Amino acid sequence: MYFATEVAVFALTVLIPSLIGLRDRTNSDWHNN
Repeated sequence: MYFATEVAVFALTVLIPSLIGLRDRTNSDWHNN
């Protein structure tokens, strides 16, 4: 069941930056200025 743990960690590693990227894209107005 170690493979499932790796998949979970990989999902967190990929999904969390994706969510942050979406929030950053939303706030890109003042971020780029």
